[in-house]
Amino acid sequence: MLKKKSPTGGGILLLFAFAAMAVHAPLPAALNEPASPMPLMEAEDPLLEPVKPEAPAAEPAPAAPAGQSNTTETPATEAVPNGTIRVPYIPAPVKEQLKKEIEESLRKDVVEEVVRQGRKERWGVPDAWPEWVQRLTFGGDIRLRAQSDSYADDNAIYIDPQSTNNERSPQLLNTTEDRDRLRARLRFGVQANIIPSELNAGFRLVTGSGSDPVSTNQTLGNTSRPYSVFLDRAFLAWRSRSNVWSAWGGRMPNPWYGTDLVWDDDLAFDGVALKVNPLRDLTESSPDFDPFLTLGVFPLQEVELSQKDKWLYGVQAGFNARLGGSSKMVFAVSYYDYRHIEGQRNTPGSSLLDFTAPQFLQKGNTLFNIADPSSGDTLLGLASDFNELNLTASLANYSFAPTHVILTLDYVKNQGFDEQEILQRIGGASSAFPFVNPDTDATQIKLTVGRPIVERKGEWQTSFAYKKIGGNAVLDAFTDSDFHLGGTNTKGWILGGAYGLALDTWLSVRYISTDEIKGAPLGIDTLQIDLNAKF
Repeated sequence: MLKKKSPTGGGILLLFAFAAMAVHAPLPAALNEPASPMPLMEAEDPLLEPVKPEAPAAEPAPAAPAGQSNTTETPATEAVPNGTIRVPYIPAPVKEQLKKEIEESLRKDVVEEVVRQGRKERWGVPDAWPEWVQRLTFGGDIRLRAQSDSYADDNAIYIDPQSTNNERSPQLLNTTEDRDRLRARLRFGVQANIIPSELNAGFRLVTGSGSDPVSTNQTLGNTSRPYSVFLDRAFLAWRSRSNVWSAWGGRMPNPWYGTDLVWDDDLAFDGVALKVNPLRDLTESSPDFDPFLTLGVFPLQEVELSQKDKWLYGVQAGFNARLGGSSKMVFAVSYYDYRHIEGQRNTPGSSLLDFTAPQFLQKGNTLFNIADPSSGDTLLGLASDFNELNLTASLANYSFAPTHVILTLDYVKNQGFDEQEILQRIGGASSAFPFVNPDTDATQIKLTVGRPIVERKGEWQTSFAYKKIGGNAVLDAFTDSDFHLGGTNTKGWILGGAYGLALDTWLSVRYISTDEIKGAPLGIDTLQIDLNAKF
């Protein structure tokens, strides 16, 4: 184990002050209960037919006096000039009857329409919202973090791959200067229920950087300039009424079951995905044995002047199973196939293959310079292909409920690594950056005790994890950005805990200690203290 620098005195005071403020954090407002789903469609109003009143029967004429006849002489018809309109005479009783029936008919239709509209928009109901608002769900969270990064005394000099590609010249990675930072993260999302229980649309806004897909943190201390906000999700999700299948399209949450060994918690996916639970039905949404199959196709980089767009294809099969009355197991086997992500070296005087350099890198994967040899630039591309076989299992026991004991195991093997192909691609071992690393395995074991999710005052959780990530086991761009401050070729442990301060408000602490596996020494210890609130 490398000797580590201890956190600076100022950093320790900052962290304890932050934790003290967290205990006195105000409570968030309680959430309103969701409204009941609305019907798919409302019946159309019937067409109004013309009013056809019947004339009342004529009253009998009074009897004539004795000796007189009831016969009335009809006057002679007068001549009517051309163009004259004759209006028939309507007796007063008939006019009153017509007026009454028209008023009653109109009043009935108006009342029915008003009642229908009132029910739809819940007039007179306290705190009621219009129907279209009731189909929207709002949610988000905010996190305030105090973070201290300390580096080992004997750390070597490392090149920062992402900064190097941005500047097209070698840039150094910080491996010696300890850092104390305050950071913030805000996430706010909206989901619209378009077809109840079937079709939803959603989007989410987050802080962070538009060039970093695995972090939504914003470091405080930017001369009071405002934060950037980005559209992190925008998707449609369709689920069958029988709960047997669900599909997503757009920029979506992670569709895979797994850990941060392969996918960082902040990573979103662009593309389409389909999940099938064949044993589910309307009456039993989660049977004791619930197998699932997930398929996904995700474009990583669309290239206008080439047919070699970069893609990720994934398939995952697994099951959820109840074991007796107090245990549950989840198991999944996954295969992630990356296409056209390897770098290709440019010929002298050409830059046509610059697009083969990855758009984002952390550190750890074997790289090589693909820039035009005559330009003097440095542009790093991936030396290896990545086809990752991933096995994940989790066993939860809740015999001591509400306390849970959860054991999680995760293993990855990159089956796309071929050393001979790599040497041919890069032009020999001397061209590798930093070297051809044959370590293609990654492992994580984690034990969690307490509440699975801390949501209320007094709830708690503790965890311990050991993690080892070979240099070319997974794509370093998408793995956990906190462990070893991101990337691969590292091993170490994580000790964490969380405690609920109030409803949807909790304090969490993590200590991460990591070292390099192969190559020059790089030891990093990270302490994170987070105040979290969900709304």
